[in-house]
This record gives sequence, structure tokens and C-alpha cells, in this order.
Amino acid sequence: ARTYFETTLSLINHHIILRLGDLPVEDLTQQVFTRFCVEVLETPPKRGNQALGPMVCLQDLEHEALRKRKKTLNTVIGILRTAIEMSWENGDVESERLWRRLRRVPHADTPRQFFLTRSQAKHLIASCRPDLALLVQAALYTGCRVSELARLKARDIGGHVFGIYVAPMKSCRGRSVILPEEG
Repeated sequence: ARTYFETTLSLINHHIILRLGDLPVEDLTQQVFTRFCVEVLETPPKRGNQALGPMVCLQDLEHEALRKRKKTLNTVIGILRTAIEMSWENGDVESERLWRRLRRVPHADTPRQFFLTRSQAKHLIASCRPDLALLVQAALYTGCRVSELARLKARDIGGHVFGIYVAPMKSCRGRSVILPEEG
């Protein structure tokens, strides 16, 4: 797994330096920024050292590909904003307006909405090893992550209510999950 530093450095090199590296900060107009955003969205994802694929027009992007690229763009905008803000704080840039006007793209972090049909779920479970099939079945019934399922204790199973309690994890609150009869 790549570290946060490596990912950030890759985004800087792949998007910011490539497109804005020679541009003085004061020349980053709204038109330049908008063109930069469109170019980042139209750039295919970088996969290791593989050759970069062709640019894809925004109108031709599928919903899921556009969602992922918006998420990448928002990360790049965050890096760019932070760099310009630091320049302003260090006195290298006159106006704080230069970084404050850079806005992220809305609706980029919406979760994927994908649901299996009953036949797809049965096929998925049938194609798993027996030990993994139980875990997949639990994930399908509860909607929980593997790490959440692994942390379940006997006390988390409801007695009078058909459900489980998922303890808080990271920045997520604890929650109760009501199970269907078959669950």
C-alpha cells in the first residue's frame, strides 16, 4: 500500500507540476483554474509506471469514473489550496484571496450505490470457500465491513431485537443493524 506522502507527491507531479508548474501564483485566474480542473477530470487515472491512456471528454465519462475523478480532483485542489495558503502565510503571496477562491467540486464523495440481486448474492456465496462464504453472507445481511464483523462480540447480538450492535470505529459512530428473519 502506498503511503499518504507517496500518493500526495504523485498527485503533485502528475497534475499540479505538469499543468501549473511554471505559472506564477498571481496568474492563477479563475479561467486558468477552471481549465486546470477540466484537464484533471479528463485525465485517465495513473496506474504505477504504465503509460497514460488517452484523455476522455467529460461528456463521455461514465458516472462511476466521473465520481472517482472528482474525488481525485478535490484532493488535488486541497493540495493546491494548502500550498498557496502556506505561501500567503509566509509572505510570498500578497492576497489570501488567491487560495480562498479555489473551491472543491461538490458531490464527489458520495458513496457508490450498488446492490446485488438475490441471485447475484447466492452466486457470490456459492463461489466462495466455505469459511469465506460465512463472512460474505454476514456482510450481505448486515452491510458491515469485514473489520466491523471481525470486532463483533457475543454481547453485540440483540436478545429481544433481531439485530446487532456495531461498535464505534475510527470516525464512525456506533450503530444498530436490524436483520431480516433469515439473518
